[in-house]
Amino acid sequence: MKLKWIGLVLAAGLLAAGPFLRPGPLGTAEAYNYSLSVADAVTQFRAGELPALAGQSEFAFNGRIHPLRTAPGLAYAAGLLDVLTFRQLGFWTLQNLTLALALVAAALAAYAALRRVAETPPAVSAVLAAAYVLSPPVLAAAYGMDLYMTVLVTPWVPIAVGAAVASFSGKRRSESYLLAISLAAAWLAHPPVALWLTATCGLLQIFALVIRRPTRDDLLALAGAAGLFVMLG
Repeated sequence: MKLKWIGLVLAAGLLAAGPFLRPGPLGTAEAYNYSLSVADAVTQFRAGELPALAGQSEFAFNGRIHPLRTAPGLAYAAGLLDVLTFRQLGFWTLQNLTLALALVAAALAAYAALRRVAETPPAVSAVLAAAYVLSPPVLAAAYGMDLYMTVLVTPWVPIAVGAAVASFSGKRRSESYLLAISLAAAWLAHPPVALWLTATCGLLQIFALVIRRPTRDDLLALAGAAGLFVMLG
């Protein structure tokens, strides 16, 4: 039965990702601008340059540093996908497929967070996860405004919020590291979204500490998670 609902979530993610499942150019001039940044970074990765430097290829003719320096998640995700596909895909295809995978991952992440933290029934979790990935804010970012860094952060939002909420149920130690990883990934994907996400999760953590007084092991786990967040982010 659970597989049926996971299939529904996957179908919702693929529906949202559908327009990006293509090899050629897609989107406005902003999408083209991002494709040049992806091409610049992937070209450097293929030449063994890691981390990617600013303005090192013909694709960075205007000296761009955004998003390579401000939100590098898109470039590095495309670079990882390039390695996994044995460098057989074009730059546009890498960008499109990265965004498609992010939307599918967003649906699955929302479903997993609801099942793990809220323990909602599979059917309810599937419907809410589908509503998340097919919501106007997510689709507008993907289709209407080419806010591709916003799209890239969508899988990490439910993971981070779920981990923060789990602190209220006594799962502080097991969830603190997941919270640190998801917040760090959000900062690499899109700092503006990561800013309010970190503030929200931080407030939830404060409330959880007040409601459920932490033990010594809890404090050590939180300190370790904070160090992991700083290192990764």
